[in-house]
Amino acid sequence: GNGMMIGMTEAKPISELLAAAKYFSALEPPKASTNTPKSISNAKILYAQGDTVRGIPGCISCHGAKSAYPHLQAQHAGYLKKQLEDFKYNRRKNDANSIMRRIASMLTKKEINELAFYLASQTRISRNSP
Repeated sequence: GNGMMIGMTEAKPISELLAAAKYFSALEPPKASTNTPKSISNAKILYAQGDTVRGIPGCISCHGAKSAYPHLQAQHAGYLKKQLEDFKYNRRKNDANSIMRRIASMLTKKEINELAFYLASQTRISRNSP
């Protein structure tokens, strides 16, 4: 884990944590993005392939269905945007070998926004998917 939730969860009994997990897992996924098709296609390329010119790997290379890293699809856009901005501006430092800080520092504000809305509009893939 990344430690962000420890302070809120470590003193809670397992029954409360399980109830919270059940509640949150039953919530509807976020609404589809309203980005333009070009914005969506740019974000889709960044997610799937990255940008080899700038040395940015595709997000899916670490955040794919079989990864131990967090899923990004269907996450709330505001949350994703904040996390990328926190990595970009060095406010979040819990990434192994500074990998997310390095990647996010190369993304423009527009790319961060587009990625956040693109990912929020995607269906979450199960870790059990082929």
